Amino acid sequence: SKKAPAARKKVTGQRARNPEEKTIVRDQILQNAVDLYCETGYQGFRMRKLASLAGFSPASLYRYFDDKDMVFSGLVDLGFKRMEKKLQAVQSKDLKSYLMAFAGAYFEFALTEQELYKLMTKEDPPTYVVLEKSTEERRR
Repeated sequence: SKKAPAARKKVTGQRARNPEEKTIVRDQILQNAVDLYCETGYQGFRMRKLASLAGFSPASLYRYFDDKDMVFSGLVDLGFKRMEKKLQAVQSKDLKSYLMAFAGAYFEFALTEQELYKLMTKEDPPTYVVLEKSTEERRR
C-alpha cells in the first residue's frame, strides 16, 4: 500500500550559490527522493531518475550527493528530523499522560511515514498499537 506522493515544490535545477541555498536544494532533492523511493523501493532507485524528477542533470545531482548511499543516508537523517519534530511537540501535565502522548506520537510517525520508518529502523512499522489499555489488562 504505497502512499501517493504529496505535492512538492519543484527543485529548479539551478546551482546553489551559498551554503544556505545548498541546504535548501539538498532538502528539496531529498523530498523528491522520498517520492521516488516510495514508488520504486531501494532496488529500483536510480540516481538518473532522481535527477530527472528533481529537474537536474545527472552530473549536477552529484554536487549534492556522491552516490545512492549518500541519498539514503540523507533520507534516514530526514526521517529522524521529522520524528524529532513530532516528538518535541508532545506536551502534558503529568508523566503518565506525557509518556502516553509520546508513545502515540512515535507510533503515529511510524504509521504515517512508513517508508522513512523502515529506512530508519530496518523494520516494518507496527500494524496496530493498543495504548489505552494498561499492561495488566493486556496480560489477561
